[in-house]
Formats: sequence, structure tokens, C-alpha cells
Amino acid sequence: MTSITGLAVFNLLRASVVVAALYGVVPNHAVAQAQTWPAKPLRVIVPLTAGSATDVIPRIVFEQVSAQIGQSIVVENRTGGGGTIGALAVARAEPDGYTIGRIR
Repeated sequence: MTSITGLAVFNLLRASVVVAALYGVVPNHAVAQAQTWPAKPLRVIVPLTAGSATDVIPRIVFEQVSAQIGQSIVVENRTGGGGTIGALAVARAEPDGYTIGRIR
């Protein structure tokens, strides 16, 4: 049988206190910082003409995503400039995670 020295008991106790403190603090802190997403409709910018195959496919895909996340998804067509106008709309969008760009 091995004996535990006073230093080993102290280290074990200190480690237990640290783990208990982290267990009690970290989950509460994480919950306090969490936000439900998406809290508003998402926006998908497609830089191509409406009705084309490259427009229809994102609409079908995001219709399914919308059903899964329980939030509306608006698909916008921003044509012109070989996709530059749509890319600029994505780049200029508010960086809040609610705008998705479909770049070809």
C-alpha cells in the first residue's frame, strides 16, 4: 500500500477546488453569453438571374434549411457586373451572420 504525503493531498485538494470552480463558473458564463440564432430571417444573395438553374438550386436547398432551423430565409437576386453587384451586396452587409452570399 502506498501512503499519500501531505503535499500530494494538498495538490489533489487544490486541483479539486479548481475543477469545481471551473465546473460551476464556466457553464454559467457560457449560458449567459449564448444567444438564440437565428433570431431574425436570414438573407441569401444570389448574383444570378432569377429562374436560372443556379438560382433554383439555392432556393430548393434553403427552403429545406428554413424548415430545419424554423426561420424564414429570403433569397435575393442581385444581377449584373458578372456577379460583382451581388458580391458587393454580401461584402457590404452587416457582419451579423444573417447574410449568406452565393458566389459562383
